[in-house]
This record gives sequence, C-alpha cells and structure tokens, in this order.
Amino acid sequence: MAYGSAVIGFTRLLILIIAGSLCLAAAAVDPSRQKHVLKVAIIDWCPQICRNKNQPGYIIEIVNTVFAEGPYQLAFYEYPWTRGIMQVRSGELHALLAPTKDEAPNLLFPEREVGVQKMCFFRRAEDHWQFTGTHSLEGLKIGMVNDVFIREIDQYKNDNRHQFQISSYYDGSYIKRSLRMLTSGRLDTFIFTYHSTQLEIKKEGLAGRVVSAGCFSETSLYMAFSPSPDLTDEVSSMMRHFDKRIDAMWRSGEMKAILKRYQ
Repeated sequence: MAYGSAVIGFTRLLILIIAGSLCLAAAAVDPSRQKHVLKVAIIDWCPQICRNKNQPGYIIEIVNTVFAEGPYQLAFYEYPWTRGIMQVRSGELHALLAPTKDEAPNLLFPEREVGVQKMCFFRRAEDHWQFTGTHSLEGLKIGMVNDVFIREIDQYKNDNRHQFQISSYYDGSYIKRSLRMLTSGRLDTFIFTYHSTQLEIKKEGLAGRVVSAGCFSETSLYMAFSPSPDLTDEVSSMMRHFDKRIDAMWRSGEMKAILKRYQ
C-alpha cells in the first residue's frame, strides 16, 4: 500500500509538473503576450538622435520610454534621410524619426510632437552677413539638405536653384563637409539645425570662426508613421499608444527629465 501510494503521489506530481510546463510554453507563444516589432527609420543627428549608447539622443530616449510599456518592441534602421522617408511611405518600415509635417507630408502624424527644431544659416565670422529675408540671399552660394522644407525660402530656392548646393543627409558628415566648404570659401553660407551644427562647430574647433547668421521659426518634430494600407490597423494602434504615453510622460515629469539631460 505504501509503495502504491508513493507511485500515485509521484504520478500526480509528475502530471502537475508537465501541466505547469505546458502552461508556461503556451504563455511563451501566446500572441497576446508577444511584443510586436515597430520598425523605425532614423538618421545620425545628434543631439536629437546619436550613435552613443550611453547618450542616444533626447528623441531616442523619449521614444524608448514611450514604447517601454505596451505591446511594441522598437527596431531602429539607419538610412539616408530621403531613403528613410521613402521606406516609411512605402510601408517597408512603420515610422520615421523625426520630420516636420512639411518635410514628409505624405506620412501620418500623431497629435503629439517629439521635439522641436530651429533651422539657421551659418557663415564665416568675418563676413558680417545676416539673413534678413530672401533679398539678402542674392548672389550667395548656399548649402542645404535634400528633402528639408523651409517655407520662408522655398519659393526663392525653386526660382534660384543655381545658388543652392543640395546634398543628401546620411550622418554628421554633412555638417563637417559644409563647414569645410564654408571655411575654404566654396560656400558663403549653409542651412541646418542650430543645436546639431553648434555641437559640430565645437568638435571641429571652429567656435568663434563660424557663427549663426539668422534663424527661422521653431517647428515641431514628429514620429511620423506609414500611410500604407497594409499597415492601417497596426499604425492606428501605434499612434494611439504614442499620444497616450507622451501625455503621461509630461504629467509624470519624465519628459522634462529627459530634455534636461541634453540642455
């Protein structure tokens, strides 16, 4: 009897162990518990988006925090700016960081922005030129990034394309190249975001030699999503999650804490 009871007890224990293992296995493959990969196109654009794991940029930190909770797992893919826009527009990727609405008008934009940018002109310090309107651009050699839209000078650029040297943007080399062309006299001025250019000016030891020559109004930056019909349901859910978490981060103080680290 004692032997039979032991066998029965062992059998019951074995059944419980197997049942528990099956439950864990079921949970592991339960689609409702799995993270959905959210594919995001990015560029190297410090201090907004950086290649530094310890300080990846304030926009990356914000987006990582937004999607740390919820059913999504972020996967970042670095592309040249123009190609990134195309990849998201076609539905190859879910989202793009971080255009203005004018730069990628065919993409879908959530209600909440992820940051702001200020485009500025930069010149040699000894030139004393200052942007005061399109009339002040006459005769200048101007550097600019492809697929960057600046409403205040867009018509002038279209009418005077011979003055503009348009380059693709892939990484920080655009700023380095523009600074070299500026200091060597091959450009009179170039246009790019204020904080990124100031950071590169310091790195290149050009503080005091290259200065800002006027800026445009600040514009909002977004995590823009794909309009592809194949991704409609996914993207709608992602955008709702994004807006909800951004609001929560402002209320909790998380957003201010992230931004403060990059000031």
